Amino acid sequence: MTGPEALSVAGIASRLSTLAGRRLQYEDEPADAARVRLSTLEPLASRLDLSVRWLQEIATGELERPGDTVLRFTGTAPLTLEAYFQLFPDVKSAIDQAKKVYALYGSAAKLELQEPWDYNRLPVATQDEIVKWMEANLH
Repeated sequence: MTGPEALSVAGIASRLSTLAGRRLQYEDEPADAARVRLSTLEPLASRLDLSVRWLQEIATGELERPGDTVLRFTGTAPLTLEAYFQLFPDVKSAIDQAKKVYALYGSAAKLELQEPWDYNRLPVATQDEIVKWMEANLH
Protein backbone atom coordinates (compact mmCIF):
# COMPACT_ATOMS: atom_id res chain seq x y z
CA MET A 1 0.00 0.00 0.00
CA THR A 2 1.18 3.49 -0.72
CA GLY A 3 0.25 7.00 0.16
CA PRO A 4 -1.20 9.54 -2.24
CA GLU A 5 2.02 9.94 -4.23
CA ALA A 6 4.88 7.92 -5.65
CA LEU A 7 7.99 8.21 -3.50
CA SER A 8 11.39 6.61 -3.72
CA VAL A 9 13.17 5.58 -0.54
CA ALA A 10 15.71 8.35 -1.15
CA GLY A 11 12.83 10.81 -1.62
CA ILE A 12 11.29 9.73 1.67
CA ALA A 13 14.63 10.22 3.44
CA SER A 14 14.94 13.69 1.92
CA ARG A 15 11.46 14.74 3.01
CA LEU A 16 11.92 13.28 6.49
CA SER A 17 15.18 15.25 6.72
CA THR A 18 13.20 18.45 6.32
CA LEU A 19 10.70 17.36 8.95
CA ALA A 20 13.37 16.15 11.39
CA GLY A 21 15.62 19.16 10.88
CA ARG A 22 18.70 17.04 10.18
CA ARG A 23 20.19 15.19 7.24
CA LEU A 24 18.90 11.67 6.62
CA GLN A 25 19.88 9.50 3.70
CA TYR A 26 18.96 6.15 2.25
CA GLU A 27 21.75 3.60 1.99
CA ASP A 28 21.17 0.63 -0.27
CA GLU A 29 21.56 -2.77 1.41
CA PRO A 30 22.51 -5.73 -0.79
CA ALA A 31 20.14 -8.71 -0.58
CA ASP A 32 22.83 -10.93 1.00
CA ALA A 33 23.46 -8.39 3.75
CA ALA A 34 19.71 -8.00 4.36
CA ARG A 35 19.36 -11.77 4.57
CA VAL A 36 22.11 -12.00 7.21
CA ARG A 37 20.70 -9.09 9.21
CA LEU A 38 17.12 -10.33 9.11
CA SER A 39 18.00 -13.97 9.78
CA THR A 40 18.58 -13.14 13.44
CA LEU A 41 14.99 -11.88 13.64
CA GLU A 42 13.21 -14.35 11.40
CA PRO A 43 14.08 -18.04 11.77
CA LEU A 44 11.56 -19.24 9.15
CA ALA A 45 13.24 -19.35 5.74
CA SER A 46 10.02 -18.64 3.86
CA ARG A 47 9.30 -15.48 5.87
CA LEU A 48 12.96 -14.44 5.58
CA ASP A 49 12.78 -14.81 1.79
CA LEU A 50 9.55 -12.80 1.72
CA SER A 51 11.11 -10.00 3.80
CA VAL A 52 14.23 -9.83 1.61
CA ARG A 53 12.13 -9.76 -1.58
CA TRP A 54 9.92 -7.04 -0.10
CA LEU A 55 12.96 -4.90 0.74
CA GLN A 56 14.33 -5.43 -2.77
CA GLU A 57 11.02 -4.36 -4.31
CA ILE A 58 11.02 -1.21 -2.20
CA ALA A 59 14.64 -0.40 -3.10
CA THR A 60 14.07 -0.90 -6.84
CA GLY A 61 10.97 1.29 -6.83
CA GLU A 62 8.45 -1.45 -7.61
CA LEU A 63 6.19 -0.20 -4.81
CA GLU A 64 6.43 3.51 -5.63
CA ARG A 65 3.26 3.78 -7.68
CA PRO A 66 0.35 5.29 -5.81
CA GLY A 67 -2.90 3.43 -5.56
CA ASP A 68 -6.27 3.65 -3.92
CA THR A 69 -5.87 0.69 -1.53
CA VAL A 70 -5.72 2.84 1.62
CA LEU A 71 -8.87 4.71 0.61
CA ARG A 72 -10.75 1.53 -0.33
CA PHE A 73 -9.64 -0.33 2.80
CA THR A 74 -10.09 2.43 5.39
CA GLY A 75 -12.54 4.81 3.74
CA THR A 76 -10.03 7.60 4.39
CA ALA A 77 -7.66 9.14 1.89
CA PRO A 78 -3.96 8.47 2.57
CA LEU A 79 -1.81 11.31 3.89
CA THR A 80 1.45 12.74 2.67
CA LEU A 81 4.36 12.63 5.12
CA GLU A 82 3.98 16.32 5.80
CA ALA A 83 0.23 16.06 6.35
CA TYR A 84 0.71 13.17 8.76
CA PHE A 85 3.09 15.17 10.94
CA GLN A 86 0.75 18.18 10.81
CA LEU A 87 -2.13 16.04 12.05
CA PHE A 88 -0.01 14.15 14.60
CA PRO A 89 2.59 16.70 15.68
CA ASP A 90 3.22 15.14 19.08
CA VAL A 91 6.08 12.96 17.83
CA LYS A 92 7.92 15.79 16.11
CA SER A 93 7.06 18.22 18.92
CA ALA A 94 8.47 15.87 21.55
CA ILE A 95 11.67 15.46 19.55
CA ASP A 96 11.95 19.22 19.06
CA GLN A 97 11.52 19.87 22.80
CA ALA A 98 14.03 17.19 23.72
CA LYS A 99 16.54 18.61 21.21
CA LYS A 100 16.48 21.90 23.11
CA VAL A 101 17.56 20.13 26.29
CA TYR A 102 20.21 18.13 24.43
CA ALA A 103 21.46 21.36 22.83
CA LEU A 104 22.00 22.88 26.28
CA TYR A 105 24.53 20.12 26.86
CA GLY A 106 26.08 20.37 23.39
CA SER A 107 24.57 17.07 22.32
CA ALA A 108 21.66 17.93 19.99
CA ALA A 109 23.06 15.66 17.26
CA LYS A 110 22.90 12.67 19.59
CA LEU A 111 19.10 12.62 19.65
CA GLU A 112 17.34 10.56 17.03
CA LEU A 113 14.02 8.86 16.53
CA GLN A 114 14.29 5.13 15.93
CA GLU A 115 11.08 3.41 14.98
CA PRO A 116 10.17 -0.28 14.86
CA TRP A 117 9.85 -2.17 11.58
CA ASP A 118 6.38 -3.16 12.64
CA TYR A 119 4.33 -3.50 15.80
CA ASN A 120 6.79 -5.79 17.57
CA ARG A 121 10.19 -5.79 15.86
CA LEU A 122 12.95 -3.26 16.38
CA PRO A 123 15.88 -3.03 13.97
CA VAL A 124 18.97 -4.90 15.20
CA ALA A 125 20.94 -1.65 15.58
CA THR A 126 18.17 -0.27 17.81
CA GLN A 127 18.12 -3.46 19.87
CA ASP A 128 21.91 -3.22 20.29
CA GLU A 129 21.64 0.40 21.43
CA ILE A 130 18.93 -0.49 23.94
CA VAL A 131 21.03 -3.33 25.39
CA LYS A 132 24.09 -1.06 25.65
CA TRP A 133 22.04 1.60 27.41
CA MET A 134 20.53 -0.94 29.79
CA GLU A 135 23.97 -2.38 30.61
CA ALA A 136 25.32 1.10 31.32
CA ASN A 137 22.35 2.47 33.24
CA LEU A 138 20.50 -0.35 34.96
CA HIS A 139 22.15 -2.08 37.88
